[in-house]
Amino acid sequence: MSKIDEKLKNFAADVMSDVGEERRLMVDALDEHIRQVYEEKENEYLAQAYEFIQDSLVKIDQKKSESLSRIIMSNRSRLFEKRSELLEGIYSKAAEALVGFKKENAYKEWLVQKVKAAESVLGEGDIWVTFDASDASLKSWAEETLGVSVRVASPKLSMMGGCVIENKTTHTIVDFGFASRLEDAKEAFAQQCQLEID
Repeated sequence: MSKIDEKLKNFAADVMSDVGEERRLMVDALDEHIRQVYEEKENEYLAQAYEFIQDSLVKIDQKKSESLSRIIMSNRSRLFEKRSELLEGIYSKAAEALVGFKKENAYKEWLVQKVKAAESVLGEGDIWVTFDASDASLKSWAEETLGVSVRVASPKLSMMGGCVIENKTTHTIVDFGFASRLEDAKEAFAQQCQLEID
């Protein structure tokens, strides 16, 4: 083999070596570029998935909160209805018992006691007693027995019984009307039995 052939062979080997190295560098650079693009896309897709999951979680929480609010409101409404039914039932029974009490002789004694108790609280002056319209038949009896002026309330104003005692001189009033006392008792009963609704 001549020197020229040998030089050509060495030159070709060097060129091939350089081309191989350049090819390897290009393939490595391409692999690195593909890896970077893949990582960027992977991160982009992961970020989108994370945002989607977060949005979904927020929507789930909102729906859960709305459902809970509806359930709470529905339960409060049902609780309020049951409380009202219970109180109205008790109120009706108490009103029936008071109607029965008004038919007894003990009712007149009770009126006498209340008027006397009120007179000691109201003091001296022009004392007037107001009866419910349903007790109009007791007006003469009360004026004779108690020695006070008695008037009968309008039938539109139902006291359910009992009386309201007023000192016209001092403008002070004591209310022994069954309706107002029953209403007070209803609220007190609701508090004592913890039937209040927050």
